[in-house]
Amino acid sequence: DEIIKCVDKILEIKACHTEALAEVSKNTESKKDFSPFSKAQNDKADSTLDTSKLESKLDSLVYKLYNLTNDEIEIVENKE
Repeated sequence: DEIIKCVDKILEIKACHTEALAEVSKNTESKKDFSPFSKAQNDKADSTLDTSKLESKLDSLVYKLYNLTNDEIEIVENKE
């Protein structure tokens, strides 16, 4: 149940991000803003879409679900 909630939240964040990017791209194709303020705004928006904490939590839940040892977890994480 907690795994499903975590996955749903990650998918929701990524879907919203994808939709927002498509809309912005469509509206600003010919109006690129390279000002420092624009870059700061884009960086701020990207930081709110960071799913790494949720992905880490999901990893931990899966490791617990399968009763992985620390050695097994290390093997899995080093495969990436």
